[in-house]
Amino acid sequence: MSLIRYFQGILLKVTTRRPVTQKYRRTVLIQSLNQSSKSYNTVLKTVLTYLKNK
Repeated sequence: MSLIRYFQGILLKVTTRRPVTQKYRRTVLIQSLNQSSKSYNTVLKTVLTYLKNK
């Protein structure tokens, strides 16, 4: 669950700058992950790279 929340934070930084409700955040997360498996893999690689370099 915490990994999903981490993805959520990354996607929110990319998709929006203004504060949003929890429901809207969930919608953005789901839409972003459903766009394509390729974009999901890109996000996954980005997060893994970030964690390695941290």
